[in-house]
Amino acid sequence: MDDLFIKDCGSYYTVINLNGRYKNHCHIDNKKSAELFKKQVERKIVPRGSYFRSCALRVANDKNYKEKILIKAAKNKQPYRISTRV
Repeated sequence: MDDLFIKDCGSYYTVINLNGRYKNHCHIDNKKSAELFKKQVERKIVPRGSYFRSCALRVANDKNYKEKILIKAAKNKQPYRISTRV
């Protein structure tokens, strides 16, 4: 279980995983976004935005959750199929 803490650093917020190492943290611009991010990671919800997905990979310790994030990132990188027929 990830034990997350939001620290106010003045112009940004740091989300820290207290069960992890130093590398298990990320920086987020505003408090509302930091709280939403914390809630998503605690509930193992894959974030929509690419920045928040990369933050979730850094903060999380759960291998299954990290795998879900990587799968979602790979799906978003797939190019859309464009039909050349007229």
